[in-house]
Formats: sequence, C-alpha cells, structure tokens
Amino acid sequence: MAGAGMTGLSFTRLGDAYFTVVPGRAVWSRSRQRIEFRMAEIELSAAVADRFASLDWSDRAADPSAFDAGLIRHYEAGDIVLLRHPPFSVDFEVLNRVSFPAGRAHQKLTDRFLTYPKLYRREVRQLFREGFGSDVFLYRRFRREVKRLSDDLRRFACTIAPSYRFLKQGVSWRFTPTGPEGLHVDYFRRPEDLHYFRIFINVDLQPRVWTVGPPLPELIARFAEEAGLGELASAPSNQVCHRLNKRVFDRINAQPRSAMDRHTVRFAPGDVWLYETRLNSHEIFSGHRLVATDFYVDPASMQNPSRRVDAQVEECLRR
Repeated sequence: MAGAGMTGLSFTRLGDAYFTVVPGRAVWSRSRQRIEFRMAEIELSAAVADRFASLDWSDRAADPSAFDAGLIRHYEAGDIVLLRHPPFSVDFEVLNRVSFPAGRAHQKLTDRFLTYPKLYRREVRQLFREGFGSDVFLYRRFRREVKRLSDDLRRFACTIAPSYRFLKQGVSWRFTPTGPEGLHVDYFRRPEDLHYFRIFINVDLQPRVWTVGPPLPELIARFAEEAGLGELASAPSNQVCHRLNKRVFDRINAQPRSAMDRHTVRFAPGDVWLYETRLNSHEIFSGHRLVATDFYVDPASMQNPSRRVDAQVEECLRR
C-alpha cells in the first residue's frame, strides 16, 4: 500500500488565523477553514512483509461496531494501522514551542509528570526552566493541552475497544530530538503475559520518520540459532525480544543500513497510527515531538487471545 496518495482533513485555529501543516513546512492562512494533512508517505521494500492497513475514521459512522472490530482485528494481527481523518485535534503552536534536551533521561515523560511536576526536585526545576523559561502562561497552555489530549486518547481507546479490560492507561510524551536509534523490537520489563495497546500521534511540525523491518515471527525463524532462542523455549516473550536485540540487531545496526531490508515511513504532522511495537522490528530514524499510549490490557479480554505476543512467540519457538 503506497501512502503518498492518502490525504486527510483537519485544522487547528490560532487566534483569528489557521495553521496549515504539510510535511516539511508550515504556512499561515487567514482565509482557509479546512487544512489538509498529507498522511504517511511509505516507501515499501519488496523484501519485507507489507503490514500496513489504512482505515478512515469517517467510515465508522455507518457501522461503529463493525469498524471498531475491524480495527482491533488488524491491530491484534500485528498490522500498523494508519487512521485517516482521526478524531483528535492538536494545538501544534503550543506543543511546538516546547523542547527538552536530547538524551534518554527525558525522552519519555508521562502526562502526570508534565501536568503535576515535582518542582521541589532540582532536576525537575532545571528541566522545566529549559523547556519553558519563565513563561508561566506558555506552561499553563501546554499543561491544558497535554491533559486534554491524554484524556482524549484514553476515551478513544475505551470507545474502539469496549471489550478490553485496561489494567493501566499510561500516556507518554516526547519533546526531545530522537534518532536514528537502530532497528529493534520493543520489550517491556514487566514479566507478566500482557497485551499492550499503543496509539501514536505525531504532534511535531516535521514528519516523524520510522523504518520498519521484518515481523517478529519471521525474526524468530531466521535468527533462532544465532540468538540462541532454543534455550528460551518456555521464556516470556520479553526475554526473546531482548535476546534478538542483543544478539541480532546489535550486530545488524553496526553495519550499513543495507544489511537488513526495511520499509521507510514518514508520518506527517497530525498522523495517528496504532501499532504493537513488539510484533514488528522498527526504528525511529528521526523525530521530535510525539504522544503515545502505554496501555496494559488483560489478554483474556482480547478479541482473539491466541494472538497475544506471548502466545505467538511460544508457537514460533515450537516450530
């Protein structure tokens, strides 16, 4: 599925002007009432499985239950779901006035950290000085936007996945320059057999560029011997993903990028995508501002519990 031809409509009003956003540039317009976002541009590699699925939120009106079920079916299958005409608004002007220093220390910040900062801690005070200076009014607008959009994401997840029993609904924000970080599969330190529900929105005025490599089942089949996965036959999926990162991707990422085939995706400003980041290898090649969900779900409440990551990994290791 080539993404270059996909378009969506949305707008953000700033005072009496409207902000037009297209990949790579932003244009002011006082006359336009609707603003076109060019959606993700995808360069597909013929050697990598095409796991992209495009759904249009405006189609949901005809049959909400069927639309929601189809979206969740794609997600649980490991597809990267691109959501056209998403039901979110973003105050780009406020969010793009804020930036934090590069580095892993502040790469992912929870909405609670940002909206209820522990300013009695010196390192937190210093971070907020770097992000906001002495502009209290900027922080107040920023705080309202972070809280509003975080709450919108939580409500959205409950709407489209009514059967999911959410055990945690964390939302994290990125305001640091990121990438390139190298291909990897995500793993989470919690040992429980959990389903993760992840939604991403690019809230930056520049595209967020990812590369996407082979899916997890293919990685297990191709690199089982090199990664020593035979000794992890009954291990949680997190251990298998960690082993693939250390023994396979550390080697691959030290080589030229041609060492592993991959798709390249440029998520435009305002793009929304849903993606189980343990099921496909991927890399943040470049990006700055993003909001993402970190939702834990009881796997028994999935549409198809046999598609949970631990079950898929167990099946692959038995082959």
